[in-house]
Order: sequence, then C-alpha cells, then structure tokens
Amino acid sequence: MNANQDWTAPAVAPPANGCDPLAFLGAAVAQYPDAFSFQSRVTRCVFLNHPDLVKSAILNKDIVRTELLKTVTGETILTSEGSFWAGQRKAALPVFTAKKTIDYVSVFHRQCLAGLERWAQASEPLDFGKELDQLTLAIVSESLFGQVVDKEFCNSFSVLLDRIAKIQNATVFNHSFSIHPDDNRKLKDAQDHINETADNIALASPAPETENLIQILQEKGVDRDDGYSLKNYLRNEIITMLIAGHETTSVSLSWLLREIASRPEIEANVVREVDTVLSGQACRAEHLHQLEYLSRVLDETLRLYPPIWLVPRTAACDVDLNGIQIQKGQTVVVSPFFLHRRSDYWKRPEEFNPARFLVKKESLPMYSYLPFFASRHICIGKHFAYAEILAVAATIYQSHRIELAGDDSPKTPVGAGSLRVQGGMQVRLLKRDDT
Repeated sequence: MNANQDWTAPAVAPPANGCDPLAFLGAAVAQYPDAFSFQSRVTRCVFLNHPDLVKSAILNKDIVRTELLKTVTGETILTSEGSFWAGQRKAALPVFTAKKTIDYVSVFHRQCLAGLERWAQASEPLDFGKELDQLTLAIVSESLFGQVVDKEFCNSFSVLLDRIAKIQNATVFNHSFSIHPDDNRKLKDAQDHINETADNIALASPAPETENLIQILQEKGVDRDDGYSLKNYLRNEIITMLIAGHETTSVSLSWLLREIASRPEIEANVVREVDTVLSGQACRAEHLHQLEYLSRVLDETLRLYPPIWLVPRTAACDVDLNGIQIQKGQTVVVSPFFLHRRSDYWKRPEEFNPARFLVKKESLPMYSYLPFFASRHICIGKHFAYAEILAVAATIYQSHRIELAGDDSPKTPVGAGSLRVQGGMQVRLLKRDDT
C-alpha cells in the first residue's frame, strides 16, 4: 500500500485504568501494525505507525500541537503554531546551526570533566540519571545563556514532568488521576522556582564580547498585539530551552551509556576509537565527525530508545488522512518508539546492533527514523544535542569506564513523558587505569 491509497484505522479496546502505555500500544501494534484507533477518556485517538501515514500527519498543518505542554512553558517554540512560531524559530535558529555547535564543544568537554571530578568522590553507587540531568542542564545553560543554572531546577522540572505525565496518561490512556493539596503546593513551588530562574537569566548582563540567545531574542522582540510582553516572551523561551536542552539529552545519554556499559565488546570498540581519535587531547569539534563507531552506537540507541517516545497532536478541523477520517478535536498519535521497531524496515528490530547504521541514515525510507521528529517541527537543537552526547561520552571513556551497579540486565523503558530507564540507573565510575 502506498500513500495514495486509502488506509483504515480499526478500533481496538480502550486502555484500562492503570495500564502500561507501552504494553497497551505494543499489543495493538502487533495486531494492527500500520494504524488503529481507540477511545480515550476525552476523545478518539488515532495511532499512526506507517511512514507514509506519519508523513501525511506531520505535513498536514491542520494537525497541530496539543495544549498540554503550554501549561509548563507557555507559548514557545515548542508549543506555538503559525506565524508566531515561524518567527520564534527563525530568531533562535542561528544559535543551533551545525556550524554554531562547534563553538559549544569546549563547554561540553569542560562541564563533563567537572562532573567526572564530582563523581569520582562518591563512595556509593551514583544515581546516574540525576547526575546526567545536572550535567546537561549546566551545559545548555552555559552554552546558550553564559550562566550555569543551579541543580534545583532539575528537581523543580521533575515535579512538572510528573504532572504532565499523569495528565497525559489520564487523558490518553484512561488512568485515574487525583491531585492532593500537597501536590499542588509542590507544583506551585516548582513553577515559581523555574520562573524565577528564567527571569534571573533574562536580567543578567551578558559579556559584551559574546552573543547569546537572550541578546538574539531581545533584538527580535515580540511580533504580537495581544499584550504578550517581552518579559513573558523571554521567560517562556528560556524555560523551553532549559527544559528541552537538558532533559531529553540526559535521557539519551543514560540509555547510550547503559548500552555501552552492559556490552563489553561495544565498550572495547568505543574505548579504542576514543583513544585513537582524541589521542589524549581534550575533545574538540573536529574530533566529533571522526567518532564514527560511537556515532553508530548513538544512532542505534536513539532508534531503540527515542527520548520523546510519544507525540500526540490534535486535529484543528475535520481531516481526511489518506482515507482515515479524523474529526476536529480528536487526537493523532505518533510513536517513534514503535515506528523504529517495524520489522519491514529493521532486521531483528529488538536487537541492539550499531552495525545497521553502516548504511547512511539518508538511505532509510523517509519518516521511518525520527529520533528528533521531522519536517517543520524537527527539533531545533538536534545538532547541539547530538554533538553534546558524543562529546560527553568520549570525554568519559577517555579516562573512565562505567560499571552498572546491581541488575545489569536489559531495562524496560518507562513511557512517562520522556523514555526513562525503569528504576533509574545506578553506576560506579571507575578509572580506566584501575580496571
């Protein structure tokens, strides 16, 4: 079947309260691999899992972002649509080009060295997910704003992420959802801290010889006449960049480092390449494109564990999507997690095999591999994130190795917000000379 033919989205039984979203969708995909629909608590959901259908949905401007994330970030480059979104993206894009990313690699390396120094002092296994959250937050805040944000921001964002995940699971997967007064207090405290952090960044005076994102956004201003102030504009964009710039990158790093640590042959290959390419030097931009094997390991990690595993969208009006009728207000759902596991595009899709990326990614069918999503809403920070992950991993393995503490069996991902490692990731950091 091709994109010009009609498709159907057979109805499956709605998810039960308390279901595992990944398990529910996995069972439905096994029965209907291309598309299916189900009734959620609030509306009909249409799940699309064929590249042609995913392409049609992504390119259709009547299928728009949901309102959920706006409760955290306000109207930003991650949540807006239309001309305001286009202006925001155009203003911020110069900071995120592949060429500009070169300027940030020294920050990636230096902040990782500072992290290694802290981690080396630990006498107990590290909660590495939290450590990587703090590392990636420090990296993105210094790179984009010339400041390092305190680690309390991570804790505050975790409170917001938990609320978002609960609301999403309630509205899409029919989970029961209750809010206790203490939860609202914690949420308000978290939002206040995040807002204060963003306002402080906006007010700080950047070094005159540097150009950062705040200066660019201030110069661009706000092209609106509805009372949306420059202060709100800057606050929302700063929050967006801090959140999007640290959380998903941290999740991807967690999965990458876990896969390397649990596979001795892959670890040996990574160490050999890092030693050859870096030759004992600090990681620099010119090294990154030479880390070919590590890049393939990262590509395979992003295939199996895309950090944004579920992308819901809303139909702004009635839509005919290649024969599938979607009414206004209904939800369209795409999941890179399942799209990346189609056996007709990936041999032995559940197997971790970096060698599959010896073939250029460009040779894959369009919209079959979406670690950074695609089209007009492709992640603006994809070059930044990819370079950051490579630089951090190379810096770690230049002098250390990671030993998984406790259970080192494959971990089940948790589909709540981003694709976290279930139960966290406890590790010991070992000097390579000591192993």
